[in-house]
Amino acid sequence: MHAAGNSVSYETVLRSNTSIADDMISRYYDQGNVMIPRSFGSAKFLGYVRYANDNLDINPETLDGKNSFHVSQTVAYSRKGAAGEAMTNTEIKMGHSKSLKLPSDFLNLSDAPDTEIKPEPVFADDVTSSVFDTNDRLMLNA
Repeated sequence: MHAAGNSVSYETVLRSNTSIADDMISRYYDQGNVMIPRSFGSAKFLGYVRYANDNLDINPETLDGKNSFHVSQTVAYSRKGAAGEAMTNTEIKMGHSKSLKLPSDFLNLSDAPDTEIKPEPVFADDVTSSVFDTNDRLMLNA
């Protein structure tokens, strides 16, 4: 298909996927080892944020806990705002690399702290009561 001019080359696909992954890894470290979507980090309050949770247990009925796998994940998502509203800028410059080089500590897991003290939340902007006001229009649109 590429030779006939109907698609991009496989090399271009590899380069673009690697560029996107490099950008995401860079943003992950910039945001304190947390992945925050661009639209969540820079957009004003666009509406409701929804969360989907999933828990996966593979072979949990072992006596010693070996050869079992337990994981849970949470995904946050929201709809685009009003019609005609600009989307978040997601322009990524494509590099020349066709393979991903992960930092050595990227896949390391650390134990959760066993302290009861919760840190104070830090917000980029002042939190106002308008964020918490009920808006019947938003509820109806949802």
